[in-house]
Amino acid sequence: MARKGRIEITSEWTVLLVDDDAEYRESTSRLLEREGHRVLQADCGTSALLILKDENVDLMLLDYFMPGMTGEEVVAELRTFNPYVQVILQTGYASEQPPRDLLRRLDIQGYHDKSEGPDKLLLWTDIGLKAAHTVQLLHKGRQCLRYLINATFDIHKIQTLDTLLQTILKQVTAMIGTTDSFLAIVTRSTAQPDNVPPQLYIKAGAGRFAGAGSVQDCLDPEAYGNVCDALAQSSMSVRNSATIMPLAAEGGAVGVIYIDREVSDENDIELLQIFASQSAIAIQNANLFAQAQQQVIQSEKLASIGQLAAGVAHEINNPIGYVFSNFGTLEKYHEGIFEMLHAYEEAQRQEVTDATLLRLNTMRNRLELDYLLEDIPVLMHESREGLSRVQKIVQDLKYFSHAESVTEWQLAKLHDGIDSTLNIVNNEVKYIADIVKEYGDIPEIECLPSQLNQVVMNLVVNAAHAMGSRRGTITIRTGTTSGPEGDKVWIEVQDTGSGIPQDILAKIFDPFFTTKPVGKGTGLGLSLSYGIIQKHHGALDVKSEVGVGTTFRITLPISQQVESPPQQ
Repeated sequence: MARKGRIEITSEWTVLLVDDDAEYRESTSRLLEREGHRVLQADCGTSALLILKDENVDLMLLDYFMPGMTGEEVVAELRTFNPYVQVILQTGYASEQPPRDLLRRLDIQGYHDKSEGPDKLLLWTDIGLKAAHTVQLLHKGRQCLRYLINATFDIHKIQTLDTLLQTILKQVTAMIGTTDSFLAIVTRSTAQPDNVPPQLYIKAGAGRFAGAGSVQDCLDPEAYGNVCDALAQSSMSVRNSATIMPLAAEGGAVGVIYIDREVSDENDIELLQIFASQSAIAIQNANLFAQAQQQVIQSEKLASIGQLAAGVAHEINNPIGYVFSNFGTLEKYHEGIFEMLHAYEEAQRQEVTDATLLRLNTMRNRLELDYLLEDIPVLMHESREGLSRVQKIVQDLKYFSHAESVTEWQLAKLHDGIDSTLNIVNNEVKYIADIVKEYGDIPEIECLPSQLNQVVMNLVVNAAHAMGSRRGTITIRTGTTSGPEGDKVWIEVQDTGSGIPQDILAKIFDPFFTTKPVGKGTGLGLSLSYGIIQKHHGALDVKSEVGVGTTFRITLPISQQVESPPQQ
């Protein structure tokens, strides 16, 4: 029988020949090797299975009847650990033809009668290898699809833009198996002409591009020109052993992925193109989310201050109340003292007699002048303390609510921020729990102080709300820790409240999730706190036990080492 549709054979194909007849194995191996195949041999089913577990085999030519394991038993065992190897059964007797249901059940490609000669064997080999090629493509496509689905989930979950860009590049390096690559963000000034190339700033780099800055400074002029051309055309480009993948969304390119090697595999290129499209959308969404989050942070901050306004007013009214009371008393004291002074003045103009002295002494006793002289300094001291307390509350409120730009990173003392925040929430906490401070020796850190104050306030107020009928304790600890990523500081807010059930512990950072009654909470406090800590490249962890209490731990780097892109 003539062979039809012969496929192009290369040394990449591996055929396993399994037969107990040594002469048949040798002659058939020579025939297959002349066709360009790599041939492995096994004289029994047990040996064949060992080879199949250690080698990448595309096609197995398997004798149907052999001593020990039969061909059916070998294939049944093979399918338990490898569904992709194609199998052609062979026999020397036409009467030994296996039933059709066996071929279907074990996914066997075909059946070859050895008596039909070498041409028929090569035809069956071609058919088996074509099937192997198709199955492998489908398998690789399925793997690519599964990878793409998993990667898409990673890049579309809520995270900061910096973290997202690192995630995208990590996925690309894993997908292509490369190290020297970067992801750069496009920045263009509103006053910049359209014919001028955009500024490209590397936000995530791997290999030789790790920690790099401007793309123009990292590439030679020709390579940089290739990147700009690819961006202008919004299409993938492979030039000079480099792969350039623009990240294009509505309104044009938002970034570019540069891989310092040529990507030629069609499956990899298709996967890269799909992933690049998803990444561009994710970056665009992250930018929109960051803008919205900043607005929500401010709204939540104002809402939080609104919720605390009554408490703050109470804290201010207390000292103001007794200052007013003291001034009323001082006013009466003032009248009595002036009455006594007028009496002394009048007595001074007259002759001092025993009657005059008696009248003055009687007035002094009536006005309790000695008591006034003792009480006036006390009242003045109390009033001064009250006014100082009001001044401190106002200063803390101003410090807490001060709106800063997200780029205004500054060195700050965390203890000062915590103390001012505790002063603001004092009325919310003092009737429910005792505050215990266990401050460690921590350095100033680079941060956005007002946003960290917001986080502390959320955690302390939540801790107060978690208290049961008995008065509890909220302990605030600080300290430092060292590790491979450098020195860090940490803040713990621990309460002796009701605790959080394990089945909802994983949801507490989700936006709008709350266990409080309707109208008592927005469900944004912990979600925004988590986002603020992420922005600070830190971590917010929680441990809780029902009936025992909850501990939130914030870990923050001392230095942000944030490099800002060129100003737009």
